[in-house]
Amino acid sequence: MRTFSRWVTVALGLGAVWLGSARADEFAARYQAIADGAGRAPATARLHALFALDWEYTLACSPEFATYVGAPGHETSWTD
Repeated sequence: MRTFSRWVTVALGLGAVWLGSARADEFAARYQAIADGAGRAPATARLHALFALDWEYTLACSPEFATYVGAPGHETSWTD
């Protein structure tokens, strides 16, 4: 669990540069909610939720990639 928390902290720290701290804080809270679900939700459900959230985070951090893979709604937020 500690390794997961460190990974999330590093990833969200880098994401704050791309997304802004408010949006990065939102993702951090959502990652933490998944981590805190240990024992309350099945591990497979938590893993699938983590995959879905990570995909959403990846698309938010890289709107060019999101457009490349055909995810709608990111084409207007390309980086300079």
